Amino acid sequence: DIWNVDDALWTVLIARQDVSRRVRLLRCLKARRREENWTLLATQLRRSGRLLGQAARKAFGQNH
Repeated sequence: DIWNVDDALWTVLIARQDVSRRVRLLRCLKARRREENWTLLATQLRRSGRLLGQAARKAFGQNH
């Protein structure tokens, strides 16, 4: 899984840095994760909308 590799690399990179670079890398990691969370949320909302639309069409007998 790419997530496990990514997390392991970040752990190694952060552990090998001095304090100031470690703080900077942690800020970058937090910003990246925050952006990923918004992207995942948008994807989930789109999929939920499609699912609700399909359910509504099925319930009301529309095929399109």
